[in-house]
Amino acid sequence: MSKKNDAKHSDSLNFGIIGNCKSAALINEDSSIDWCCLPQFDSPSVFGKILDENIGGQFKISCDENYAISQFYIENTGILCTRFSNGDDAFEVIEGHDAVRPNTVEQGDDQDRCRWQIAAQHNCCTGNPG
Repeated sequence: MSKKNDAKHSDSLNFGIIGNCKSAALINEDSSIDWCCLPQFDSPSVFGKILDENIGGQFKISCDENYAISQFYIENTGILCTRFSNGDDAFEVIEGHDAVRPNTVEQGDDQDRCRWQIAAQHNCCTGNPG
């Protein structure tokens, strides 16, 4: 999917999903995380803009309206890539769901003791997006 960045956020219901079988996040096509509950599906939401645009909360990387935005999954993974390009400059936001084991968790301990998190990486692809 690809679109120009001039549409209102609430006009779009195109979401990618990243998850780890215990929790998930919905990521709008403009890279905004609009829904996420951690550490489990039945936990309260951390970001809930999909339910309430004013107080629900989100995490978003913003750029000016000259950037075209496309979103896709990296082949054979659940990792979502959102690419921003204006012809000369381009950058990507790569997001996935991850588990981090605290140093106190021993090998073989219950995975529920892991901290679940969203991992995001930002890459400059061409030019000098600023």
